[in-house]
Amino acid sequence: TGLTLEETIARILDDRLDFSTRRLYARRLAHVGSPEAIAALLKVFRTAPPQHKAFMAQLIGSTGDPAAKALLWPLLNDPDERVALAAIRGLSFVGTPEVSAKLAELLADPRRSQAIRTEAALGLGDIGDDGARDALVGAFDKVPDEEVATQILNGLGKFPFPQISELFSQYLAAPDTPAEMRIVTVEALANSSAE
Repeated sequence: TGLTLEETIARILDDRLDFSTRRLYARRLAHVGSPEAIAALLKVFRTAPPQHKAFMAQLIGSTGDPAAKALLWPLLNDPDERVALAAIRGLSFVGTPEVSAKLAELLADPRRSQAIRTEAALGLGDIGDDGARDALVGAFDKVPDEEVATQILNGLGKFPFPQISELFSQYLAAPDTPAEMRIVTVEALANSSAE
């Protein structure tokens, strides 16, 4: 950006600038991750309208920096669902085992909306670690909602074929598997890798 860290912080905190301009500095501050940068981001999050908060949350997560977790955890419970969904997407870029465990909690929580649970399933597929796979497999039998189950299958389809083939084979062989879900399963299998 050509700006020093101090100048970047000053600009993101400048209330005279509109949020669409201020939010562009969020990624740099999240990437730096210094106490001053995090404090500035938290201050902006407190006053940002939901659409800007959601944009910044996803942008901050896209750095992949584990320090972003501190900013994104609280947003998972934001009253505006757009912000919580963006936080899930952002956390899936970070992708640590701790993030997998948190997304697994969201996926398994029946009090969460379908959209949150769906995004958690997709995020786990993107993370792709053993904890994410185990969470998706564990949630698959417990999810009555077809849309969430579809995204669980799509998430599992991102894993190597040998890790998911048995589950998918059993599901396809079960006589009570709906025809639509068989199609989803085959499509998800087509996305898995041979490794």
